[in-house]
Amino acid sequence: MEVSNMAYLISCGVTKFPLKYLGVPVGCNMAWCSNWKAIIHKFSYKLSLWKARLLSVGGHLTLIRSVLGNLPTYYISLYRMLVQVQQNLESIYKNFFIGADQGEKKLGDIGIGSIYGLNIGLLFKWIWRLMNHPSNLWAHVVINIHGPHGGIFDDHTHSSNPSPWGSILKFVNNIKRKGIALLSMCSRKIGNGEYTRFWEVIWCGDKPLKLQFPRILLLDTDRECLVINKISLHDWTSVFRRAPRGGAELVQLEALQAVIGDVVLTYHCDSWKNSLDVSGGFTVASARHFVDITL
Repeated sequence: MEVSNMAYLISCGVTKFPLKYLGVPVGCNMAWCSNWKAIIHKFSYKLSLWKARLLSVGGHLTLIRSVLGNLPTYYISLYRMLVQVQQNLESIYKNFFIGADQGEKKLGDIGIGSIYGLNIGLLFKWIWRLMNHPSNLWAHVVINIHGPHGGIFDDHTHSSNPSPWGSILKFVNNIKRKGIALLSMCSRKIGNGEYTRFWEVIWCGDKPLKLQFPRILLLDTDRECLVINKISLHDWTSVFRRAPRGGAELVQLEALQAVIGDVVLTYHCDSWKNSLDVSGGFTVASARHFVDITL
């Protein structure tokens, strides 16, 4: 009754889960192949063999790219595609391409790219947005639902206990075992240094400073400090639990000071850069290409 009253007030209808929103199923278990039947049916209809017989090789390729790049986008930008579903869809568009022109070309030679790579790229796009816009309202909603995530891209909670952001971050962490380390391609671009942890995050060099200078890390009394706290520091012994004893400690301290000596802070907020794209930003196409050539 309460739901009906609220629906009446805002002039909308009442429905139950599972339902569809913008063509995407909500409230159903996407780990079941049966819930992917709609997208498989769309592929089968768009890439039917009778269309293949009416098109040239170029027409086949254009239609495949259009279907592959548009039909599953909503689905696989939110859900991890099952292996069985992926194989089914790839079989459909392979048969479509070869169906009317036997032996013309192999599908792997025409540069279409895999659905798997597209799926990973679209899922990682959400992580990239969260990394760069953690103060947005939607980001706060995600954090409140899934909890603090810590790890490589959470500079605001200062948590050292990683808690994956739902199934998306878990998926990205799992594919790292296959050599697809998308998170390792992201590094901090320092602005004012107010949102980047000095020791924990990759921002100077190709790995965190705690791995480059472990002896100095052990001396520091504030291992959760930010970049801005250390860049302007003149007397390092003031933040050490004791003075360096020479040897490795002194060598590492001098090397650390030399590494960060050229860093200049600005008035801009800290951001992220991605080595996969020449612009330093993130595109699904660059991530997809990286996945395709890695596997």
